[in-house]
Amino acid sequence: AVVSTQSTGKILDLKARVLSECEQVPFSQITANVREKRSQKKSGHYRSSSLSDLRNIKGDLQANGDVVIFNPHDIARVYTSGCYGKGTLSRGVPYECLDGTEQLVLLAVEACYLVQNGCLQLHQGNMLTLDDAWDVWVKCDTEFREKYAVYKYFRDKGYVVRSAVKYGGDFLLYTGDPNSCHAAYVTKVVTKPLQWTAVNALRRVSESVAKETVLCYVSNSENSNSPDATVTTVLLKRWIPERERELTDKKIESTDK
Repeated sequence: AVVSTQSTGKILDLKARVLSECEQVPFSQITANVREKRSQKKSGHYRSSSLSDLRNIKGDLQANGDVVIFNPHDIARVYTSGCYGKGTLSRGVPYECLDGTEQLVLLAVEACYLVQNGCLQLHQGNMLTLDDAWDVWVKCDTEFREKYAVYKYFRDKGYVVRSAVKYGGDFLLYTGDPNSCHAAYVTKVVTKPLQWTAVNALRRVSESVAKETVLCYVSNSENSNSPDATVTTVLLKRWIPERERELTDKKIESTDK
Protein backbone atom coordinates (compact mmCIF):
# COMPACT_ATOMS: atom_id res chain seq x y z
CA ALA A 1 0.00 0.00 0.00
CA VAL A 2 1.14 3.55 -0.71
CA VAL A 3 0.70 6.46 1.67
CA SER A 4 -1.70 9.23 0.74
CA THR A 5 -0.82 11.83 -1.87
CA GLN A 6 -1.19 14.59 0.74
CA SER A 7 1.29 12.91 3.10
CA THR A 8 3.74 12.24 0.28
CA GLY A 9 3.51 15.86 -0.82
CA LYS A 10 4.37 17.15 2.66
CA ILE A 11 7.43 14.93 2.87
CA LEU A 12 8.47 15.95 -0.63
CA ASP A 13 8.16 19.66 0.20
CA LEU A 14 10.14 19.27 3.42
CA LYS A 15 12.95 17.38 1.68
CA ALA A 16 13.00 20.02 -1.03
CA ARG A 17 13.15 22.82 1.55
CA VAL A 18 16.10 21.18 3.33
CA LEU A 19 18.08 20.86 0.13
CA SER A 20 17.07 24.28 -1.13
CA GLU A 21 18.24 26.08 2.00
CA CYS A 22 21.39 23.98 2.44
CA GLU A 23 22.62 24.14 -1.14
CA GLN A 24 20.97 27.36 -2.32
CA VAL A 25 19.34 25.55 -5.23
CA PRO A 26 16.00 26.87 -6.54
CA PHE A 27 13.10 25.22 -4.70
CA SER A 28 11.34 24.22 -7.93
CA GLN A 29 14.46 22.52 -9.25
CA ILE A 30 14.97 20.50 -6.08
CA THR A 31 11.33 19.43 -6.06
CA ALA A 32 11.65 18.24 -9.63
CA ASN A 33 14.84 16.35 -8.78
CA VAL A 34 13.25 14.57 -5.82
CA ARG A 35 10.21 13.63 -7.89
CA GLU A 36 12.49 12.26 -10.58
CA LYS A 37 14.35 10.13 -8.04
CA ARG A 38 11.06 8.67 -6.84
CA SER A 39 10.05 7.74 -10.36
CA GLN A 40 13.40 6.17 -11.23
CA LYS A 41 12.57 2.52 -10.91
CA LYS A 42 14.40 -0.13 -12.87
CA SER A 43 13.54 -3.80 -12.40
CA GLY A 44 11.32 -2.70 -9.51
CA HIS A 45 14.13 -1.17 -7.45
CA TYR A 46 14.54 2.38 -6.21
CA ARG A 47 17.54 4.11 -7.79
CA SER A 48 19.04 6.79 -5.57
CA SER A 49 21.65 9.29 -6.70
CA SER A 50 25.17 7.98 -7.21
CA LEU A 51 27.32 7.72 -4.09
CA SER A 52 30.20 9.01 -6.18
CA ASP A 53 28.68 12.48 -5.68
CA LEU A 54 28.71 12.08 -1.90
CA ARG A 55 32.07 13.00 -0.39
CA ASN A 56 33.66 14.49 2.74
CA ILE A 57 30.73 13.75 5.06
CA LYS A 58 31.80 13.88 8.71
CA GLY A 59 30.22 11.68 11.38
CA ASP A 60 30.89 11.02 15.07
CA LEU A 61 31.15 7.36 16.08
CA GLN A 62 29.22 6.68 19.30
CA ALA A 63 29.98 4.11 21.99
CA ASN A 64 27.02 1.95 20.86
CA GLY A 65 28.31 1.81 17.27
CA ASP A 66 25.88 4.33 15.77
CA VAL A 67 27.22 7.32 13.86
CA VAL A 68 25.75 10.83 14.29
CA ILE A 69 25.96 13.54 11.63
CA PHE A 70 25.47 17.10 12.89
CA ASN A 71 26.07 19.35 9.88
CA PRO A 72 22.72 20.31 8.22
CA HIS A 73 24.26 20.37 4.76
CA ASP A 74 25.72 16.87 5.23
CA ILE A 75 22.43 15.58 6.68
CA ALA A 76 20.48 16.68 3.61
CA ARG A 77 23.04 15.21 1.22
CA VAL A 78 23.24 11.84 3.00
CA TYR A 79 19.51 11.32 3.49
CA THR A 80 18.50 12.28 -0.03
CA SER A 81 21.24 10.13 -1.59
CA GLY A 82 19.52 6.89 -0.65
CA CYS A 83 17.49 7.32 2.55
CA TYR A 84 20.40 6.59 4.89
CA GLY A 85 19.80 7.08 8.61
CA LYS A 86 16.95 8.58 10.61
CA GLY A 87 16.41 11.95 12.22
CA THR A 88 16.71 12.14 16.01
CA LEU A 89 13.35 13.95 16.28
CA SER A 90 11.43 12.16 13.54
CA ARG A 91 10.69 8.68 12.23
CA GLY A 92 12.63 9.22 9.05
CA VAL A 93 13.14 12.48 7.17
CA PRO A 94 15.21 14.88 9.34
CA TYR A 95 12.79 17.80 9.06
CA GLU A 96 14.36 20.03 11.73
CA CYS A 97 18.02 19.75 10.69
CA LEU A 98 18.13 23.29 9.34
CA ASP A 99 17.94 25.02 12.72
CA GLY A 100 20.37 22.57 14.31
CA THR A 101 17.83 20.90 16.61
CA GLU A 102 17.91 17.57 14.79
CA GLN A 103 20.76 15.26 13.84
CA LEU A 104 20.96 12.24 11.56
CA VAL A 105 21.75 8.85 13.13
CA LEU A 106 23.26 6.11 10.98
CA LEU A 107 23.19 2.46 11.97
CA ALA A 108 26.61 0.82 12.10
CA VAL A 109 25.95 -1.08 8.86
CA GLU A 110 24.87 2.12 7.09
CA ALA A 111 27.96 3.97 8.27
CA CYS A 112 30.26 1.12 7.26
CA TYR A 113 28.73 1.03 3.78
CA LEU A 114 29.24 4.77 3.30
CA VAL A 115 32.81 4.57 4.60
CA GLN A 116 33.63 1.74 2.21
CA ASN A 117 32.25 3.80 -0.66
CA GLY A 118 34.45 6.75 0.25
CA CYS A 119 31.57 8.98 1.36
CA LEU A 120 31.94 9.19 5.12
CA GLN A 121 34.78 10.20 7.45
CA LEU A 122 34.47 8.89 11.01
CA HIS A 123 35.69 10.70 14.10
CA GLN A 124 35.95 9.78 17.76
CA GLY A 125 38.10 12.59 19.01
CA ASN A 126 40.52 11.88 16.19
CA MET A 127 39.77 10.70 12.66
CA LEU A 128 39.27 6.92 12.48
CA THR A 129 40.21 4.40 9.83
CA LEU A 130 37.74 1.74 8.69
CA ASP A 131 39.71 -0.88 10.65
CA ASP A 132 39.44 1.21 13.83
CA ALA A 133 35.67 1.58 13.40
CA TRP A 134 35.28 -2.09 12.45
CA ASP A 135 36.80 -3.14 15.78
CA VAL A 136 34.27 -0.96 17.63
CA TRP A 137 31.32 -2.34 15.64
CA VAL A 138 32.33 -5.97 16.17
CA LYS A 139 32.66 -5.38 19.92
CA CYS A 140 29.19 -3.79 20.02
CA ASP A 141 27.56 -6.59 18.02
CA THR A 142 29.12 -10.05 17.70
CA GLU A 143 27.00 -10.64 14.58
CA PHE A 144 28.08 -7.42 12.87
CA ARG A 145 30.18 -9.21 10.24
CA GLU A 146 27.23 -11.23 9.01
CA LYS A 147 24.75 -8.36 9.24
CA TYR A 148 26.98 -6.02 7.28
CA ALA A 149 27.53 -8.64 4.56
CA VAL A 150 23.75 -8.97 4.16
CA TYR A 151 23.19 -5.20 4.27
CA LYS A 152 25.81 -4.64 1.56
CA TYR A 153 24.38 -7.50 -0.53
CA PHE A 154 20.92 -5.94 -0.73
CA ARG A 155 22.11 -2.32 -1.01
CA ASP A 156 24.26 -3.29 -3.99
CA LYS A 157 21.17 -4.82 -5.58
CA GLY A 158 19.30 -1.52 -5.38
CA TYR A 159 17.12 -2.05 -2.30
CA VAL A 160 16.71 0.59 0.39
CA VAL A 161 17.59 -1.29 3.59
CA ARG A 162 16.23 -0.23 6.98
CA SER A 163 16.11 -1.75 10.46
CA ALA A 164 13.46 -4.42 11.07
CA VAL A 165 13.88 -4.69 14.82
CA LYS A 166 10.22 -3.80 15.44
CA TYR A 167 9.19 -6.90 13.45
CA GLY A 168 11.69 -9.25 15.07
CA GLY A 169 13.98 -9.31 12.03
CA ASP A 170 17.22 -7.59 11.07
CA PHE A 171 16.40 -5.59 7.93
CA LEU A 172 13.44 -4.31 5.95
CA LEU A 173 13.84 -4.24 2.17
CA TYR A 174 12.13 -1.46 0.22
CA THR A 175 11.83 -1.50 -3.55
CA GLY A 176 11.01 2.21 -3.49
CA ASP A 177 11.32 5.32 -1.36
CA PRO A 178 10.43 4.34 2.26
CA ASN A 179 8.47 7.59 2.59
CA SER A 180 6.05 6.61 -0.17
CA CYS A 181 5.79 2.81 0.03
CA HIS A 182 5.95 -0.05 2.50
CA ALA A 183 8.72 -2.63 2.75
CA ALA A 184 8.25 -5.79 0.72
CA TYR A 185 10.45 -8.10 2.81
CA VAL A 186 11.64 -8.74 6.37
CA THR A 187 15.06 -10.37 6.49
CA LYS A 188 16.67 -12.40 9.25
CA VAL A 189 20.43 -12.97 9.31
CA VAL A 190 20.97 -16.56 10.44
CA THR A 191 24.18 -17.08 12.41
CA LYS A 192 23.11 -20.17 14.38
CA PRO A 193 20.48 -22.91 14.03
CA LEU A 194 16.96 -21.53 14.36
CA GLN A 195 14.14 -23.17 16.28
CA TRP A 196 11.11 -23.80 14.07
CA THR A 197 8.95 -21.93 16.57
CA ALA A 198 11.11 -18.80 16.13
CA VAL A 199 10.95 -19.11 12.35
CA ASN A 200 7.18 -19.53 12.42
CA ALA A 201 6.76 -16.55 14.77
CA LEU A 202 8.82 -14.32 12.46
CA ARG A 203 6.87 -15.49 9.42
CA ARG A 204 3.51 -14.87 11.12
CA VAL A 205 4.53 -11.34 12.19
CA SER A 206 5.77 -10.57 8.68
CA GLU A 207 2.62 -11.96 7.11
CA SER A 208 0.42 -9.87 9.41
CA VAL A 209 1.97 -6.69 7.98
CA ALA A 210 1.90 -7.89 4.35
CA LYS A 211 5.60 -8.69 4.06
CA GLU A 212 7.49 -11.79 3.00
CA THR A 213 10.25 -13.35 5.10
CA VAL A 214 13.78 -13.91 3.83
CA LEU A 215 16.41 -15.91 5.72
CA CYS A 216 20.00 -14.91 4.94
CA TYR A 217 23.07 -17.10 5.41
CA VAL A 218 26.63 -15.75 5.18
CA SER A 219 29.74 -17.79 4.39
CA ASN A 220 33.34 -16.59 4.84
CA SER A 221 31.94 -14.14 7.38
CA GLU A 222 35.24 -13.83 9.24
CA ASN A 223 36.30 -11.60 6.37
CA SER A 224 32.89 -10.19 5.45
CA ASN A 225 34.18 -6.61 5.29
CA SER A 226 35.70 -7.68 1.96
CA PRO A 227 34.03 -8.91 -1.28
CA ASP A 228 34.82 -12.52 -0.24
CA ALA A 229 31.65 -12.93 1.85
CA THR A 230 28.90 -14.90 0.11
CA VAL A 231 25.22 -14.37 0.96
CA THR A 232 22.60 -17.06 0.35
CA THR A 233 18.92 -16.15 0.66
CA VAL A 234 15.90 -18.34 1.34
CA LEU A 235 12.37 -16.99 0.82
CA LEU A 236 9.88 -18.51 3.27
CA LYS A 237 6.43 -19.42 1.95
CA ARG A 238 3.40 -21.01 3.56
CA TRP A 239 2.71 -24.41 2.08
CA ILE A 240 -1.06 -24.72 1.52
CA PRO A 241 -2.03 -28.12 0.05
CA GLU A 242 -5.06 -26.88 -1.92
CA ARG A 243 -3.17 -23.98 -3.46
CA GLU A 244 -0.17 -26.14 -4.35
CA ARG A 245 -2.42 -28.73 -5.95
CA GLU A 246 -4.13 -26.05 -8.05
CA LEU A 247 -0.77 -24.68 -9.20
CA THR A 248 0.44 -28.19 -10.06
CA ASP A 249 -2.75 -28.92 -12.03
CA LYS A 250 -2.32 -25.65 -13.99
CA LYS A 251 1.25 -26.54 -14.85
CA ILE A 252 0.19 -29.97 -16.06
CA GLU A 253 -2.60 -28.44 -18.17
CA SER A 254 -0.26 -25.92 -19.77
CA THR A 255 2.26 -28.68 -20.51
CA ASP A 256 -0.42 -30.84 -22.16
CA LYS A 257 -1.41 -27.97 -24.43
